[in-house]
Amino acid sequence: MKETDRIKELNRGNRIAFNLLFKENYASICSFATHFLADNARIEDFVQEAFLKLWEKRESFDHIGAVKSFLHIVVRNKCLNHIRDSKKTSFINGADYKKLISEDFFFEKVIEEEYYSKLNQLIKTLPPRTQQVLHLSMQGLTQREIAEELDIEISTVKSHKKLAYKTIRKGFEVLVIALLL
Repeated sequence: MKETDRIKELNRGNRIAFNLLFKENYASICSFATHFLADNARIEDFVQEAFLKLWEKRESFDHIGAVKSFLHIVVRNKCLNHIRDSKKTSFINGADYKKLISEDFFFEKVIEEEYYSKLNQLIKTLPPRTQQVLHLSMQGLTQREIAEELDIEISTVKSHKKLAYKTIRKGFEVLVIALLL
């Protein structure tokens, strides 16, 4: 289902479309919230509450960007309100709190989470063995160590890495072009 169709279905109250949006965005929104809070249980509560608000206002969204912006803003506000109202506020100095509430910090973290979300989506499109090689490489293993770990030739490791980087680069080029249009 295309994103535009999914948004239209969400507007109509289609729970399947909503569940897809939830599954695709839940982890990324939780990850975004970790820039404000360290309490995973509280973060999960806030993200779930944000999705409930999304459901209540589902008719007012016309594209996926608006949905994601809404979720990020609701979660950020819930986290900031919690920090403000918490007795733990004394652990955050004034400069750190000002940074947390700044628009620059917010946009930086939204962009960062979108980048990592897109990277994970691209990695999932790779063949399983290529994913394994890439993950081991990202863990800091050398090509020789990866080859030994997976019992493959170093040239095969190089081929898998080349395919992974090419796919990721192409995926981000398409994203940049789409953003510029």
